[in-house]
This record gives sequence, structure tokens and C-alpha cells, in this order.
Amino acid sequence: MTSGLSTLGMRRLVLGCATLFLLSSCAKMPVTLEPPEVLRRANLAMQHLSSARFSASAMLSGSGQSLHLVFENGVLRDGGNIWSFLLREDGNGGSGAFQKSHIVTEVTAIDGQEYDIRPSDLSFSSGVASSGSDVQGLLGSWWRLPMHGGGTVATTVVDDTRLMQLQAQAIHIVRDRGVGDLQGVSTYHYDVRFDTAHVLESLMASAERSGEAFDAAKTQALLQRYAAKGEIWIDTHTFFIRRISWSIVPRDPREAHAWSTRLQIDMSDLDRAPDIVLPQNVQVLSPDVAAHLASAFSAMLSLDSASDHFSSANPSAPFLP
Repeated sequence: MTSGLSTLGMRRLVLGCATLFLLSSCAKMPVTLEPPEVLRRANLAMQHLSSARFSASAMLSGSGQSLHLVFENGVLRDGGNIWSFLLREDGNGGSGAFQKSHIVTEVTAIDGQEYDIRPSDLSFSSGVASSGSDVQGLLGSWWRLPMHGGGTVATTVVDDTRLMQLQAQAIHIVRDRGVGDLQGVSTYHYDVRFDTAHVLESLMASAERSGEAFDAAKTQALLQRYAAKGEIWIDTHTFFIRRISWSIVPRDPREAHAWSTRLQIDMSDLDRAPDIVLPQNVQVLSPDVAAHLASAFSAMLSLDSASDHFSSANPSAPFLP
């Protein structure tokens, strides 16, 4: 009798544990939604995102030149109005006056208007910027970049959460890869492409809000010259974008000054990112030193000859199809 009661108790215990396990598993299982509804919810979630950690990498190449950007320890606050990150940049400018560059710097930005940097390495293969004592004197201190018009290629890659919002709004799903695990997070995984018309409308609206000039016809022609393949991972519970990646290539590889781009952005600690400590004792970069740096970057990347791709009127151009 004692043995029978013990067996019955054990069965109840096993049944109870199994029930709790099943209930717990069901609670964690994502609701099955159609891809358009997932994108709609992702769009809403990204619009209300207050903070996040991020990392990103971008590789641009073309005309015998290349630029590799890596963003580490990134933090977004205040809905993307304040952000900071560590930037590592390596460029190969081909046969120009500045054949190679290596840059490591901390960056903070406020409202896309104030960019402060604290470089720890500024190396160029030749030219004024490599030997100028003024440039090397920047190391270890905080400096405010003079901003005139649009931002730089580096600031465009992760220009707060607006780039992620734009991508949530302006993509079409071409393949549903189902639900999977991304770094311990359950995510919807899709292959995607851009809705070029929506991208153009979004860029026009953004230019109007900022009061910047915008050449719609020129931008549309640029968008049509590129083909983009992307992937997106969306959190099945919060609908925040966890990762998005793009491979963007010219439709005609023989086109002069055409650039190919590979871009990936990862986000974590969404709505739970730490505060950003703004730099103190920031000095304004002198126009002469800023001009030295600008000439180095321009020569290294032949920006004058590829102005369509990096025009301040088309700040997102390198990352759109």
C-alpha cells in the first residue's frame, strides 16, 4: 500500500511538472503572424524606441578603393537624439595622395547637429594630414566637428534610430525564413528588398523637415542604378528590429565610380540601454585642422568624383538600392 501511494504521488508530481513545463513553453512561443503584420508592428515599435545598444559594420568598395567602418559600444538615448560609439575606420584610397588611413575615435552626437570626437589614432600614409602636428595634437582630447550641411559617411551608417525606422517602413519581404534564434532571442527572419518609391518619399519628407535641398530626380536615378538584397531579424515578442543587413551592388558593374556596400546593424538592450555621459571640456576644431582632415578623406576616397554617392542632399545614398 505504501509503495502504491508513493507511485501515485510520483505520477502526480511528474504530471504537474510536465504541465508547468508545457504552460511555460506555450507562454514563450511567438504568436503566428503574417509577415506584413510583423513589419507593421516592427514599424510601430521602432517609432517608440527610447534607447538601445548597437554595433555596426560597413564595407564600401569601388574604383580600386575601399572603406571599412566598425562601430563598437554604441548607445542610443532619447529616441536616438543622443548617441555615442567607438569608431574604427580603415581606408584604402588606391593611387591617390592618401593611399591608406587608420582612425580610432570615440564619438558622441546630439540631435544630429553636434558631433564630438576623441581620437586615439589618426594615421594616413602620406600628405599634410599624416605629418601635421596640429592633427596629431588632437589625440586624447575631445573636439567638436564643424558641421556644414550633411553628415559624413560614418555618421550616416547609424544616424540614430531613424535609419532603422526607415528600413522598417520601406521594405518588402521576398522570403520568410521562419522563426529562429538570434543570440538567444526568438526572432522572425526574412529576406527583404527596398520599396524604392517609399524610400524616395521618406527622403523627401526628411529633407523638408530639416530644410535641406533635395533633388528628387537625381536621387531617383541613383536609386535605380543599384540592387539591394537584405535580411532582417525582428523580435517575436517586442517586435524591435534586432539585426538588419544589406548587400548593395550596382546593377551595371561596369559603371564608373560605382560603389558596392555591405552593411550590418545589430541592436540589443532595447529600451534598457545605459545613460550616455556627455564629454566635458570640448574644444572646437579649428577650420584649418578640419580642412586638413577633410582634404585627406576627400583625396583618399575620391569623393569629388563620386559626389553622387556621398552628396549631402542624398545622405543615405550609399546604403540604399
